[in-house]
Formats: sequence, structure tokens, C-alpha cells
Amino acid sequence: MKSGRLAQIIVVTMLSVFLTHLADDYLWKRARALTAEELFNLRSKCAELGNKMIEGESDERVLNLATSRYDATSNRCYVLRTMDINGGGDSGGATFHFLHDGQTGTVLARTLKNMHGEFGWLTDKQTGEQVPGSYEHSELYMQQMMADKDQSGDTQ
Repeated sequence: MKSGRLAQIIVVTMLSVFLTHLADDYLWKRARALTAEELFNLRSKCAELGNKMIEGESDERVLNLATSRYDATSNRCYVLRTMDINGGGDSGGATFHFLHDGQTGTVLARTLKNMHGEFGWLTDKQTGEQVPGSYEHSELYMQQMMADKDQSGDTQ
């Protein structure tokens, strides 16, 4: 058999395996779509996790808010906590944002805005350590993770 013909057979076989895998993955995801009730329950549970994170942490100087989002594609709950201390970063206080993995409580990203500037940190996925980065990059990451997506992963 000529080497050119062998190369064609190998390419066609690899392409066939790839397309079969792609089709199986697509069909599996469609078959595993959540029902409206399941999605509602998971979103409610995610909101409960967010509320537990801020229970008992507010006082007259601290405004502590939590926003949650359940991502059906990754099966993860994300909680964005906002803490405004003494009126926030524009009035001599400070504003913190923390993005948590709702199930584990791990801080995935955080930002700080105060009279000294704007600061950002992202969590290194391999070490779990907070790594300094730009405020803008950290905020963008948090916005992307909190963007509402439907079950197909499309942004609403």
C-alpha cells in the first residue's frame, strides 16, 4: 500500500472518530438537559448558599450583599459577594467583591477599591493561592462567571 493512501486512511479514520465523539457529546448533553423544576431547585439551593455566606456579617458600617448564579453547564454555583464599608470606595471607605465557588466556598477572585486605588486578585487553579492581578481583569472574570446563561451555555 502506498504511503499516500495510508495517510488518507489514517486521516479519514481520525476524522470519523472525532465526529462520532462530537456527536455523542452533543447528544449526551441534550439528553441530560435539566427540567424546569430541577433547574429551579438548583438555583434556589445556590441562592441559599449565597445567603449563608453573608449571614450575621452586616452592621451599620458594612453593607454586605450576595448574588448567586447556578451554571447548569458546569453544574457549579457561583456567589458574588459585595461589601461596602463606610459608603464604599468612592467615599473614603472600601468596596470589596469576592467571587466564590458556592459549593466549596473557595474564593475564585476578589477586588478592592478604596482611596488608595483599585486592586485585583485571581485564584491560581493549581495552587489555590490568590495571585495579584489587575482590578479590571478580576472584575471582568467575575462578570463572565456571573453572566446568566441558559442550559445550552448561551448568554441570555
